[in-house]
Amino acid sequence: MDTLNSNEIRKLFLDFFESKNHLVHPPSSLIPSNDPTLLLTNSGMAQFKSYFSGESDPPNKRIATSQKCFRTTDIDEVGDSTHLTLFEMLGNFSFGDYFKKEACKWALELMTDYLGFNFNKIFISVHNDDKDAAVIWEDIGIPKNRIYFFGDEDNWWGPAGDEGPCGPCSELHYYIGPENPKKFDELSKLKTWGPNVSKDFVELYNLVFTQYYHHLDGSRTELPNKNIDTGMGLERVATILQNKSSVYETDLFYPLIKLIEKNADVKWGESRNHDKAIAVLAEHSRSSTFLIADGVIPENTGRGYILRRLIRKAMRYGSIINLPQDFLINLSQEVIEIMGPSYQELKENKDFIKSVIKNECESFSKTLKAGSETLEAFLKDRKKLQDKINEISKRNTDDKEFLADMVISSLGKQGILSDLLKKEIELDKSIGLDQQQSNFLMRKNIISTNWKSELSYLEASYLHDTLGFPFEVTAEFCAQSKMKVDIEKFDNLMDKLQSLSKSSSDFGGDKSLNKLVSELNIEKTNFSGHESTSSDGLILAIIDIETMRPLKSLSTTKEVDIILNISPFYPEGGGQVGDQGLIKNSNAEIIVLDTQSPVEGFIFHRSKLLNGSISITDQVKSTVNIDLRNGSKRNHTGTHMLHAALREILGTHVHQQGSLVSPTRLRFDFTHMKKLSDDEIDSIENLINSKIRSNIEVKKHETTYSEAIKQGAIAFFGDKYSKDVRTVEISNGRKFSFELCGGTHCEKTGEIGSFYIVSESSISSGVRRIEAVTGTNADQFAKQQFKIIKQLALDLGVGKDEISNKVTQMNEQIKSLNKKITSGEDTLISQITTKLLKKVEIINNVNCVLSQVSSKNLQELRKIIDLIRSQLDGIVALASQIDGKAVILVSVSNSLLDKYQASDIVKSISKTINGGGGGKKDLAQAGGTETAKLGQALKEIRIFIRNES
Repeated sequence: MDTLNSNEIRKLFLDFFESKNHLVHPPSSLIPSNDPTLLLTNSGMAQFKSYFSGESDPPNKRIATSQKCFRTTDIDEVGDSTHLTLFEMLGNFSFGDYFKKEACKWALELMTDYLGFNFNKIFISVHNDDKDAAVIWEDIGIPKNRIYFFGDEDNWWGPAGDEGPCGPCSELHYYIGPENPKKFDELSKLKTWGPNVSKDFVELYNLVFTQYYHHLDGSRTELPNKNIDTGMGLERVATILQNKSSVYETDLFYPLIKLIEKNADVKWGESRNHDKAIAVLAEHSRSSTFLIADGVIPENTGRGYILRRLIRKAMRYGSIINLPQDFLINLSQEVIEIMGPSYQELKENKDFIKSVIKNECESFSKTLKAGSETLEAFLKDRKKLQDKINEISKRNTDDKEFLADMVISSLGKQGILSDLLKKEIELDKSIGLDQQQSNFLMRKNIISTNWKSELSYLEASYLHDTLGFPFEVTAEFCAQSKMKVDIEKFDNLMDKLQSLSKSSSDFGGDKSLNKLVSELNIEKTNFSGHESTSSDGLILAIIDIETMRPLKSLSTTKEVDIILNISPFYPEGGGQVGDQGLIKNSNAEIIVLDTQSPVEGFIFHRSKLLNGSISITDQVKSTVNIDLRNGSKRNHTGTHMLHAALREILGTHVHQQGSLVSPTRLRFDFTHMKKLSDDEIDSIENLINSKIRSNIEVKKHETTYSEAIKQGAIAFFGDKYSKDVRTVEISNGRKFSFELCGGTHCEKTGEIGSFYIVSESSISSGVRRIEAVTGTNADQFAKQQFKIIKQLALDLGVGKDEISNKVTQMNEQIKSLNKKITSGEDTLISQITTKLLKKVEIINNVNCVLSQVSSKNLQELRKIIDLIRSQLDGIVALASQIDGKAVILVSVSNSLLDKYQASDIVKSISKTINGGGGGKKDLAQAGGTETAKLGQALKEIRIFIRNES
């Protein structure tokens, strides 16, 4: 067998099927387009789902691809010799064209004649009921004893949901065991030997014969058009063809392994633990690089969380072999070198990829430090904590009283455990859980926790949800300390937190609304708003939004949803807000407050009757508020131009993360790591305004989704598109902007008037936000800026061109004055400190300064206590009234921390001033409302110091 590199394998596969009249289709993004049900592209057929379902027509009935795929289910498995999160799936597809005979014949021909696999080592598995496939394999030369039969678990695909296309699979397995092919006849009789059974076999090529439709009642019927869907993992094929025992030794990974070996001073193959760390680093750096190139950025939810988890896991394993925490940047660069020739997006987004990884590494380094310190604090004094919980449990038989006692007992470091329990009680109330059952389960969770040898789910959730410390890191840390942590209890609390975040909704996605529309049995709304802003139509339904029931008529001013058979009102979508306007006839006038489409195909007009009465089947005339519509049109076309300009000025790494298009303004969120400079903002504005002045035609086309994508239109990931779509194109010689969009737009760019960026800001790590105005709103913005400049010039008594110099001069004067003021304050603080140091009292052999002082703010009080701390080895407690509140600062010198802790002292007196307190061992703060009791609090601190032994 010839040794082929991965690029040669990929090319041979695609060239082979191109010779069989297949269209070589480019790979799609890892972020699935037109499929919001899918988190990441997880198979070679994912981008062709609409072709298989019949929703759209394929560009060719025969297609071949090399598709990058991501499997989230394998993240925890990475580190062995085979599992990967990112892999390339070589696939050939037939949409109602060839079927089993050709698929089997070509698969065998490819493997033996082109890729060079040994024919005698190829074994076949087929479904128990698929006699046709078995006969085909025999007819093309596979011996009967090398054909194995299996059931649904191994050789059946689909349906994807409760119903849909499905069919049997036939797999080509390759024998990788000892060189004894002559003994196959004997071995094939053993139940412990063969494909899907023995480790001597590797599945290489899966052929899915989609020939049935699975119905809800469990029955299956033949599909009129039968399809072929195949998959061959490039990495697995390369492992065998390159005679390697592990995928990490192939040309796809070995350069990464060598780079890690060089920098970590470890060798691949010498230690199982080191091998796993090396494998995780190599695999996760590769998958992270590809995800970022396709527009994924680290976040706490969804696909962003997957990326964050990969980077952070790689960093943890890098630390095992003493690599710097930002070493992933070097590995990412190597990935780009290896894979860049085949995937241009890696090269195009190289700088962005590096900046995202660098930013996440820096962020996680801080998280690791803070989380590790907190976790170490949690794991101290566990026996004392267990004894206290046992004591509370013994004296409370009632669950509610037990929990209340737990909360007021201030358990855990700085009472954090009691605080966490209080929050869970409030959480259960917020999501409407039965309180009696909830109290019982919470008590059960607490009592069943072995606090001496187990970190509680409450503490784990605090680390994860508040500090961003991954649960996997917590589990590893606990394991090293011979502690346990209950993932089931942790997951239950996380589920409740997610339930709370999803509990509020307005218009969208309500299943009861879908059911209601189905029961109404009415036709879908015909949207006429692209052609006209008014239309005549019929009222098909009037829905009471409070009771969610249909009404036959309406004569009151209550708000309702009206559904028409024809409507010019654009329903909110693609970032554009819903239209407003009027619906009327000779009997009534109705104001439309908002327009939505919560059920696909039906436009809901949130309306209020101004006068008269209406009934279903009434003829009405609908008219959109033209001024508001025109404002939305200008801002929507402006949004498309902004997106295009950002990609041109900043780079193609810019991906839309969200938008708002209203009549008055536009908002656009996008991926970018750095704050935009003034020059970049100027360049973006200038580019857009030059296109506006060119008065370019805004072309709209109706076409199929697949044709639009083929022509280069940008589709927004997570959006759902039907077979027929609308594209919006702005071009003058070349395509400046070309996107899928159903919104309303200008006819020419000149209608926008002008475009101004009002603000640019960060909304999360790696996501920026631009707000802008167009048209009359841009005019008003410009006038307002001129007005401000004019007023500033008058106030400063200078010309408009001299404002900047005048402001700089005044700032210098302010700095000079502040220095003088600060110098005076420092002198006063020094005098107060000197007086306080003369009042040192000795309590329980400890030097103490306990005094009430006058201070105008907390910063000044801190300066005083810092000065005293620098000159006194002991305990300092300063009380002051600041902004009408009681404030007490306590400091304990390091030499006394084994006996006294500042956080304990402030807790002991916080109730006296009717407040709370906390902080570190050496410095803590209490605050409350009872300013008259500051003296009493200082007396209690004296007692606390005296009684502590």
